Amino acid sequence: MFEVTVKLGDRLVTKYRGQGETTIGRDPGCELMLDNLGVSRRHARLREVEDRYIIEDMNSTNGVFVDGRRISTAATVNPGDEIKIGKFILTLQRAVQEVAVEPAFDINKTIAMEGMAPPSAEREEPKFVASVMREVFHKVGCNWIKATPANYKVYYGSQEEAVGDGKRPCRTCFPPGDRF
Repeated sequence: MFEVTVKLGDRLVTKYRGQGETTIGRDPGCELMLDNLGVSRRHARLREVEDRYIIEDMNSTNGVFVDGRRISTAATVNPGDEIKIGKFILTLQRAVQEVAVEPAFDINKTIAMEGMAPPSAEREEPKFVASVMREVFHKVGCNWIKATPANYKVYYGSQEEAVGDGKRPCRTCFPPGDRF
């Protein structure tokens, strides 16, 4: 079993946990989908063979790079090696088997002691959303963001939070002249 951390620049895009064989590409049928035109539909294959990991380029247009070197045949990948596919940086690690543990207590069922504030209500629903690969943020109901897969979305509670993260407002959600 292995875990692949996918980053775009410094931003975490997703973590994928797999075993056996994993197809990586832009096609929604791939186990690890990377939604970017720099990624071929079926770009690469990552295989776990006994205690080794092997990656191979599936005749992609832009290639697969392991620690900065383009591979032309199947290559062994070690935990911690950097795999570059399109603009994405993938880092492979051995997955640690998680053991289900019963929580020691439920904060929502804990009785507040005198002088303590009661447990807070659940977090507010986010009002704004952006794709991790775009510089624009939208209102949650905007049609422009609905087609973006959930694991590529970043949610914000306020416009200021989105702007502070380097995002600009969508022109459909916030027409010119409207104050946002």
